[in-house]
Amino acid sequence: MMERAEYLFKTSLNIQQLNRRLEKAVGLSLVQWHVLRRVLELPGSAAGVLAKEIGVHPGTLTPLLKRLQGKGYLFLEPDALDARKKTILISREGKTKLLTAEKKFFVIIDECNETKHLFL
Repeated sequence: MMERAEYLFKTSLNIQQLNRRLEKAVGLSLVQWHVLRRVLELPGSAAGVLAKEIGVHPGTLTPLLKRLQGKGYLFLEPDALDARKKTILISREGKTKLLTAEKKFFVIIDECNETKHLFL
């Protein structure tokens, strides 16, 4: 039992280190990258739909969306049928950031996996 807990703890630390490295190298966290990727794949989705697709509570997603909007990577527009809902679209800048980041992301992830065996 303790071995599992130790393994989970070390894995958590490794993922945190990977996340910091990615943010420093490309300016996006793993979560931000994942959100931008899903918005690109699901253009015009409502925040609730996106939250369900990502597997988080809408209340958790909202601050992240606002942060990405503040960086100019997303547009949050009122839904045409329900002003309480927001339609999410990736901006040209967001798409460029995502595609540029992905080229570096997977190199960094592979490097970390080789040195720390993150994803065994």
